[in-house]
Amino acid sequence: MKIYRKITKPGKITEKYFGLNLVVQTKLKEATATRYFFVYKTIENDKEIKRRIFGIPFFSSKKNPLLIKVDAMTKKIDALQADVKELRIKHQMGIAIARQHGMVFPKYKNKHEGKDFVILATGPTLCRYKKIEDAIHIGVNKSFLLFPDLDYWFAIDNSVTNQYHLELQQTHFTKFFGVCSSSNRDHLYLSRNQGKLWNYSDRLISKFDNAEKFYFDHPSESINRDIESQALPDLGSCVFSAVYFALYAGARRIYLVGCDCAANGYFDKTAQSDRFNSELLIKGWKNIQYFIECFYPDVEIISVNPVGLKGIFPEIIME
Repeated sequence: MKIYRKITKPGKITEKYFGLNLVVQTKLKEATATRYFFVYKTIENDKEIKRRIFGIPFFSSKKNPLLIKVDAMTKKIDALQADVKELRIKHQMGIAIARQHGMVFPKYKNKHEGKDFVILATGPTLCRYKKIEDAIHIGVNKSFLLFPDLDYWFAIDNSVTNQYHLELQQTHFTKFFGVCSSSNRDHLYLSRNQGKLWNYSDRLISKFDNAEKFYFDHPSESINRDIESQALPDLGSCVFSAVYFALYAGARRIYLVGCDCAANGYFDKTAQSDRFNSELLIKGWKNIQYFIECFYPDVEIISVNPVGLKGIFPEIIME
């Protein structure tokens, strides 16, 4: 009797040791099923394959050195091809962003130079806001339901705004719909959104009057200065795109209203989702603060009835 035997049959490979089955491999339609018997173990690395029974080596096969080099080169080539593909996609997206933003934003550059801007977010303190006359008002998400007389409106998450599309269609202010510039599927169908698509399609945007499409960068903490050719920052909220636009449009002073940055719900008394991250938002505001100090030192940011932003910007209280 042979100590070790390997029996190969169509669709099945059996390995025996002293006549006893050690391994049985059965080829299925789309996979291979392997069963191990007794204390048998296969050890495989880049250089060799070893087999042991009861911890005792009984089979060893070194891989061909040339094949090892070929495998290593193949892996490097595959990695390079993946990198080239990613760079090509980013390059194509960069062209698309520059083309789209070049059509959308230049007409707003310094359009409201020297004016005060008010950014209306959706925190509970939005209810305490008393309208500042002769200021440019920019709303985000559902803030327009409380203050419909806006000049501009920003949103980047269709899974949120689809709840009030009908109301939005009745408005006449300029609407900016943000589209994620990432090609990563996970950034389009966020698991934190329970698989809901958060991007806006061109077809959907076309259903609204005075609608513009822009691109935002996600995930990213970087801030691009030239919005005519680069994506707007995400930083955790569409409110940052609104602030960025206000700076571009010539704001002298920006009032932040309803930017509570706290897990205290919304102005309509609904609760925030589990994906709300106040720390991420506060970090984003600190990045914006630094950006403004560097590139717009004459622009003043004022927080109205601050909660999470208390101590970051100068503040005023409205009762």
